[in-house]
Amino acid sequence: PGVPKLNIVWIWDQRLGAAVVTVRQTQKIDDRRPRFTFPLDLIFELGDDRRAETIRVTEAEQLFEIALPKKPDKLIADPGMFLLAQMKVEGANTDDQSTNAE
Repeated sequence: PGVPKLNIVWIWDQRLGAAVVTVRQTQKIDDRRPRFTFPLDLIFELGDDRRAETIRVTEAEQLFEIALPKKPDKLIADPGMFLLAQMKVEGANTDDQSTNAE
């Protein structure tokens, strides 16, 4: 049935003290090609520190609020490249990051 095609967008919500991460599966989803369900590892770079989180993607579009001690400099999705997927990451103060798997 192919691979997940992901658009990951994140922002920093100062009021919540959290990174708000939206994961959208953009591949065709229908009765024959259901959405994928998978864990997704994230690394937040916080200056000289890093914070690892794993989220569970179960919907075509999902929002996650991840509490952090300060605004991250960068988000790296699937840092170990374990997930066979096409992925684009964009958001607050980060270079866009794209990976392709077919």
